[in-house]
Amino acid sequence: RKAETARTKPLPSYLAKDEEADYGTATAATNLASDANNFINRIKSGEIKFGLKDRATIRARQLVGSEDPDVLAREDYDKFLKVLTNESLRLNKGTQTEGDAVRAAKELESSESPQAAAAAMRRLVDINVRRTQNAADDVLRRRKNANFPEPERAIEVPKFDVQIIDNADYQRFLKNPKFPSGTPYIDPEGQR
Repeated sequence: RKAETARTKPLPSYLAKDEEADYGTATAATNLASDANNFINRIKSGEIKFGLKDRATIRARQLVGSEDPDVLAREDYDKFLKVLTNESLRLNKGTQTEGDAVRAAKELESSESPQAAAAAMRRLVDINVRRTQNAADDVLRRRKNANFPEPERAIEVPKFDVQIIDNADYQRFLKNPKFPSGTPYIDPEGQR
């Protein structure tokens, strides 16, 4: 009966407010990571063009109002780039995390090749996944310290397959002890 009472007891307002903020942050970071992961696939497929020549021709066609698929894809990418940068910086506060997000965002903005852009975007995906994990950990820590049970609906931390950009990236993946043998990955052609 005592355990049931503790389980059904409402959270104090100071805990509920912080917990609600953590759930909001986790949702935003998860959505951002999912969208960025989709853009990585679009970059790898060649849908989004990079390089000075391609960008110049796309820009010229934008000025005349072209609705070619590569022009629209580049416009989507440029819009998402701003959203990803701003939201990643907003969500990831703290000296180390914010510094990581700033560096990855600058790297992404200056990318001239699909490999560099996909790699920088992958770092932002990782940063936002880590932010989701931190929010989940904060909720559990706060509840444990206040002697409350775990929430009925825990924050789900997204798991994405490793995106291999090119052969050099594949070699780094093989040598990384973080990925044991049998870890699924998406190759440069988009095959799992």
